[in-house]
Parts: sequence; C-alpha cells; structure tokens
Amino acid sequence: MSTVSSLRAPVAKKVPHTLTIGTTQFEDPYFWLRDDNRENPEVLKHLEAENKYTEAMTAHTEPLQKTLYNEFLSHLKEDDVELPYPSGDYVYYTKSIKGKNYPVYCRMRRAHGEIEPMAEAKEEILLDVNKLAEGHEFFSLGCFRPSPDHRLLAYSFDTTGYETYEVRIKDLEADMLLNDRIPETAGDAIWGADNNVLYYTTMDAAHRPYKLWRHRLGADFERDTQLYTENDELFWLDISKSESGRFLFLCPGGKVTSEAWALDLHNPKAQLTLIEPRERNVLYEPYHVGDHFWFITNDKAHNFRLTYAPIATPGKAHWEEVVPYDQEHKLDHLQVFKEHVVLFGRKNGLEHVQVLQLRSSSSSSSSSPSLVTRSLSPPSLLPPLPLSTSDSAEAAMANLHPPGSLMQKRRVSPVDCFCID
Repeated sequence: MSTVSSLRAPVAKKVPHTLTIGTTQFEDPYFWLRDDNRENPEVLKHLEAENKYTEAMTAHTEPLQKTLYNEFLSHLKEDDVELPYPSGDYVYYTKSIKGKNYPVYCRMRRAHGEIEPMAEAKEEILLDVNKLAEGHEFFSLGCFRPSPDHRLLAYSFDTTGYETYEVRIKDLEADMLLNDRIPETAGDAIWGADNNVLYYTTMDAAHRPYKLWRHRLGADFERDTQLYTENDELFWLDISKSESGRFLFLCPGGKVTSEAWALDLHNPKAQLTLIEPRERNVLYEPYHVGDHFWFITNDKAHNFRLTYAPIATPGKAHWEEVVPYDQEHKLDHLQVFKEHVVLFGRKNGLEHVQVLQLRSSSSSSSSSPSLVTRSLSPPSLLPPLPLSTSDSAEAAMANLHPPGSLMQKRRVSPVDCFCID
C-alpha cells in the first residue's frame, strides 16, 4: 500500500505544437490537454490521476472540510423565496429548497395593476433546475425568458462547463417541451415582438460571441437566418431587448469601444440599423424612451453623461444632453418606466439615484423629451429607507416590461426589499 510520502504527482507529457496568433508564433507543448468536448480518453485519464493525487494529499483535512462546510451552510437560509416581480398577468419568483443545489422558478397569477398574487392563485412551477440537472455531473442554467404572451418559456443550459449553451422552449400551458432545439449558443435568447421568433448568438473557435441569428419556432435550427457577423476579434456581441419591447439592441463591444445596432421588432420588414459607428475609446449604451433613443456615453465625459436623439436620426450628430457630465457623479445605467426614467450612478462612492419625470407630449410644445428632475436621496421621498447611506449597499431589482410605475429596490446590508411608486 502506498503512503502519502511515496505518492508522486502526475506529470503531463509534452507534445510539440506551434500556435499562431496574428503574426506571432509560439510553442505550447501542453496544447494536447485542450479537450473542449471532454471526450479525449488520454486527457480524462490524466485529470482523474490529478484528482486522486489531490484527494490523497488532502485526506487529513477531511474533518476540517466538513466542519467548515457545515458552518458556512448554517449561515444560509436554505428554504428561501426571492422578492417576486410582476410581469404581464403574473408574479414571477425563484425559490430554493433545503438540501437542493439549484433554484426552482415559479409564478402566480395577479390581478391587473397589482404587484401581489391573487389570494386564490396557485403556484406554477415553470422550471425546476434540480430535475434538469439530474444525471449530469455539471449543470448551469443560462437564460430564463418567458415569451411576451407568457405562454412559452425559452431557457438555455450548459452541461459541460465549457459555457456553450443549448436553447430549449417549453410550452407552459401544456407543461411540455417543444421540438425546437438550438445547440452551441452563447447562452442568451431574446424573444421578438411575439412568441414566434427568437434571437440568439453563437461563438467562434475562441469562444467569442460573434454571430446573430433569428430562429422561427417550429423550424430546424440549421435553417435559422444569420443577421450579423462581427469580424473584429476584439469585439464581442451582446444582445438585449428594450424595456418597451419594441427594439432588439445588438451591441458589439470591446474593453474601451462599443457600437450599437437597433432592430424594430414591431416592423416585420425592418433591418438592423446602425445607431453610431464605433469610435475608439468611446462607449455608449442605448435605451428606448418614447420617440427617442437615450444613451449613456463617455463621449466627452470620463464619468459618462446622458443624451438622447430621435429614433429616425439616432447618430451622434443629433445627440442632445439630458444630464451633462459631472466629474463627481458617475452614471452607470438607467431603467425606463411608463412616466419616468430612473438613472443610477455613484456620487462620493455611494449609489446615487435620480428620477427623470417624463411630461406628456400634450403638455409640451417641443418634440424633445421634457423632464422634471428629482433626487431620491432625501429619506422623506423614500420611506422607510434612504437610497444613499454610508452603511448600506443597494441594487435595483427586476422591473420587467411593459414598463409600469413601480421600482423594486434591494438593500444588501442589512438585507431588505421595498418598492417605490
């Protein structure tokens, strides 16, 4: 019987291999260990040997490992329900169950205009990730996207750990999967204007999201339509849907530069429209507000500023300021509501929130958005908690489309949740 002192760490062999990146070549003798599909017997054998060696060398710490695990677990509330959020005719929420590793996604019906479920509403379990994970050594849920009419659910999952996701679609009324299957995606899937179309991205050999596709329900994924290809290896694709539900935003971006395209989902004949060509060291993020696109951008503003332009002429030449640059106030993102826009940022290191009240077009002779600005910092405007304090941290929570008038906020320390009308 071997002892710990006699064990030898497994040593991977060296196999000559030359890699070329751009105009540079270099040797990587361990390239053979790359096994994206986790199927190479030689690689798996080496990993198993490393695991056995690690287990043997750390066997004496097993009692301590169990003690620490139980201590960490004692600080968690295993049976818990996250703050529900209203969307359509439902209130959606996730819950955790004691002894289970994954969340359960649920919903309950609500009355129109209410944020609480009906008293007689029954819980619908939409997705039990614990059941999905059965039989897999690894499981990670990607996106969770109810369709605009809330009859279908698009979700994605990875069972390899390689962050390559398969998209599936579930009929929530029939409680069954549709035949649609989209493999090897980047993980996200965005519904179109209805439940007939999905948009998603796929990755290149470097695991970079670079192609945008449109999938029609009922069709084979091999017949999906390619809408965009990003050829610059420094840019990754990100897709999102405006909170109004009208636009799909496609945003190629790098570390210091970004670009945005918009697709009008309400117009079946619409094409992707470039908002503003990429310019080195300029970042901008688009939002849809009424007849305008709004942008948080660092153009001429190190800490970012807020601008807007008409949808018909969204380029930078037509940008007008809503919130000018302030070197002491960093702008991060905004959320769009029916009659307000909420702007999140930081000031003096603390979260700073502003509400921009949108006046109706009938009360203003100007075609541009007319704003009344108020800050949510004074406690009197946000009972019972101020939004900016030295001993707490807060985060905006789900405020799903169609945009309403309620904003959910969460205070992280101490933990608390509340709504603002």
